Amino acid sequence: MDGGASIDAVAGTQLADYQNAPVLLARPTCMPAPVRIATSVLDTNLSTVLGGGMSHSAGTTRC
Repeated sequence: MDGGASIDAVAGTQLADYQNAPVLLARPTCMPAPVRIATSVLDTNLSTVLGGGMSHSAGTTRC
């Protein structure tokens, strides 16, 4: 999710609550180190990405 997109955050928190899952925020073009670490520590094997093309990209890199 793009941390700046309020509607994504609202939808994301409801979905996360339903799935008993964390909400991890990333920028449209990169994944911050704390998010990368959390996905490793939490041993995630499934994720739900919210937002359109302006919120994320296939070429996401580290930031």
